[in-house]
Amino acid sequence: MRKTLALAAILVVLAGCSMQTRYTLSVDVLSFLGDEVEGNVPSGAFEVYLPDDDGDLATPDLDGTLVEGGLGADRLEAARLELTATITNTGATPLDLSAEAYVGDKDTTDLYHGGGTLLGSASLNLDPGESGALTLVVELKPGDPGFDLVAAGSFRVGTKLHGSGDGFSFRLEELKLALTTKRLGELLQP
Repeated sequence: MRKTLALAAILVVLAGCSMQTRYTLSVDVLSFLGDEVEGNVPSGAFEVYLPDDDGDLATPDLDGTLVEGGLGADRLEAARLELTATITNTGATPLDLSAEAYVGDKDTTDLYHGGGTLLGSASLNLDPGESGALTLVVELKPGDPGFDLVAAGSFRVGTKLHGSGDGFSFRLEELKLALTTKRLGELLQP
């Protein structure tokens, strides 16, 4: 009898815990970008928009990349975007660099100049010949700007690099998206 009561108590505790279990779907976005993970930016004041669909940083791609297949605002609890890039100052003067992450609706043609929502930013200053890591982490929860777009699932996302210097090279080292929900069964259904 004592074993039965102990087993019943354990099952009740486990059932209570499973109601609060959260599931996270993590996607390594970098693996889908191919050759778009590195490049060189010439000298002067600059604005670079990533991803760059045509491979020419001089012709800006202002619409970011389209993401489809969200969970719905009633299912999604949180979203996290992590971007890490190695930046090397290839010029003869200091490099001042800022990175900003934006999200916009699926029909947005210019995320960066009024058509999108700024999610977060990071900056980096490098002396000539110096390399460093630029890390941008964005965490969204219900009520945050851009959360409803990400939850809906048809949105555009992109990153703007801007600043000044004699030139730099970049290589994306990590780009991950993680979506957290309580209900795994609904996460896996179309």
